[in-house]
Amino acid sequence: MPALHRRTGCLRTAAPACPVQRPERSYATVAFCMLPAEEWAVPRARSFTQGHMAAWRIGDEVADAARLVVSELVTNTVRHSGSAEVRLRLARSRSQVRIEVFDSGRWRPPAPPPQEGDMAEGGRGFDLVDAVAQRCGVHSTPSGTCAWALLPDSSPSGGSGTSASSPTAPAR
Repeated sequence: MPALHRRTGCLRTAAPACPVQRPERSYATVAFCMLPAEEWAVPRARSFTQGHMAAWRIGDEVADAARLVVSELVTNTVRHSGSAEVRLRLARSRSQVRIEVFDSGRWRPPAPPPQEGDMAEGGRGFDLVDAVAQRCGVHSTPSGTCAWALLPDSSPSGGSGTSASSPTAPAR
């Protein structure tokens, strides 16, 4: 049986990669988390993500965006997929962080966006993900759905930028 992550309670297990075409790039570091598709899984997945962003020395701005993306994608699985579990995969290359959330539900196109001035609590998750990600998408898989997002790696070794809290970050 796979071991549980001490702090988050996530199962340490292998999940298949999202079967989409990707540019040739090697993901040097990968982390997996599997949780029941229940409301309490959202903060656990965020905590798991935060721990790995810190361990990988990802800059604050990208780490914040990663937590936001994970929150939105895991919340969508919990609320809408009908899946019993959610699987989170974090992968880091030299220039990007890839976030993938898998479930066994059937993908449906998102509901129309809220109207201007609409005070609805939901319906903006993919808009938020799209706003912070370089690219993102949702794909049907043979076993369900994979929602994914690509973020730039702003760690010192990533080379695509600096953290907003870095002393070398340009003044705004």
